[in-house]
Amino acid sequence: MYYYYSNQQKIMKRFILINLLTLGLITSISAQTQVGFSGQIGVPVGDFGDEIDEIGYGFRANVLFPLFPKSPVFLGLDLGYLIYGSNVQQIRETIELTTSNGFVLDQFNIDLRVRTRNNLLNGGAVLRVKAPLPFVQPYLDGFVGLNYLYTRTKVFEEGTDRFLTDPDGTNVINAETQLNSVVFSYGGGGGVMFKVIPNLMIDARVLYILGNQAEYYDQSQTEDWRIEFSGTNYNDPSDLNNENTTVVSPDGIPKESRTDLISVNLGVTFSF
Repeated sequence: MYYYYSNQQKIMKRFILINLLTLGLITSISAQTQVGFSGQIGVPVGDFGDEIDEIGYGFRANVLFPLFPKSPVFLGLDLGYLIYGSNVQQIRETIELTTSNGFVLDQFNIDLRVRTRNNLLNGGAVLRVKAPLPFVQPYLDGFVGLNYLYTRTKVFEEGTDRFLTDPDGTNVINAETQLNSVVFSYGGGGGVMFKVIPNLMIDARVLYILGNQAEYYDQSQTEDWRIEFSGTNYNDPSDLNNENTTVVSPDGIPKESRTDLISVNLGVTFSF
């Protein structure tokens, strides 16, 4: 009799434990929108890696929706931004204020900071299948979208004395995009989420993104670009404006290859 009662207790404990685990499993796969933010490192591979020595850095964000209630399958949008090369030049230019017969009345020294960046914007649709576990949730991703590569230069006026920009506004004199390419991209990867609190998870993720052929500059090329400034021999100080600054004159031919890369991400994901 005692043996029978002891067995009944064990069966009941196991039944309660199984039900608790089942309840936790059902709760973990409840339909919730997920929003993720992470830092990103982009490693060029293949022909892209042969042409570019720099490792990109930036951020990544995504929003995912369950396909149906209690679904472990999610569909959403994924967007990433990388800088894979940046150069900064410090330049001092002298502007002369002259009379009509060429007599120099005054001189103005203008300090300029010129920044050139190579950028890669990657975005598209993502399909995710996630293991419905309570605390540690591995997942697989499939991705299809676009790679947008562009090189952009900005000229900033430094110092407190502003001749070309508004003292109460931005100090950007001029900004131009020298080259841009948009190509198809696709890929996949996976990651794992670690639950911290009910609606917050640490997210570690790796994506392999394959990008089609594109034109681009790398950092070694932009180091040799010239900045041309035509701000000399002014008769009237009111003539000073951003049209007197030409941003860049590129030297060299753009490189061209496929744009495959590995994206390594670490961040957080919120559930709503």
